[in-house]
Amino acid sequence: MLYQSSQTQYYLDTLNDLKQNKLSYYCQCTRTQVKELGGIYQGYCHQRALPKENSAIRLINKYGIHHFSDIFQGSINCNIPLAKEDFIIHRKDGLFAYQLAVVLDDIEQNISHVIRGCDLLEPTVKQLTLFKTLNKQPPQYGHVPIVTTQDGYKLSKQNKAAAIDINHPQLALFNALNFLGQTPPKEIITSHVDDVIHWGVQNWQRSKVPKTTEIALPS
Repeated sequence: MLYQSSQTQYYLDTLNDLKQNKLSYYCQCTRTQVKELGGIYQGYCHQRALPKENSAIRLINKYGIHHFSDIFQGSINCNIPLAKEDFIIHRKDGLFAYQLAVVLDDIEQNISHVIRGCDLLEPTVKQLTLFKTLNKQPPQYGHVPIVTTQDGYKLSKQNKAAAIDINHPQLALFNALNFLGQTPPKEIITSHVDDVIHWGVQNWQRSKVPKTTEIALPS
């Protein structure tokens, strides 16, 4: 089991290597400033030689990867200016950015496939860019549709979604299989949980997983 709390030195060493190879720089721009300039960072701090204190660290985006092939969604294209922006890999508050942590953890664990929700389609191009910058092989990505409320919020604890009935989870599993384009028989709702999972494994058809409208910003 790998915990991010044990990866601090690995993250710091990578940040140092990027800095030594002139592939990153310090930035003090705020989200508000970036938003006022159109929402896409324009490299304002790249040549400013700012100090480390009170600064975030941005990756110099040499590749601007904006297209990839997704296991479920097929050909994905991201907004090109967004894909080319220098993005944050270490936050001003001292925390390691999500993009840095997940890429380095995937490298450390030799992850071959990443399956997750379509709300993460856009960050994927940033992660692919970081993999290429580090000269490492990226995993294959597969993004499945996400269940949302009527207001468009994804179902999660953060948005106070109802919990799954852990005593009778068969209905939730049945609904999940249907949502993912599979067609489980109704009688499976009264089966043992292991039987529902077995049915899903034996009858899974990747081609039936629906395409989503939750795609990266269109170019």
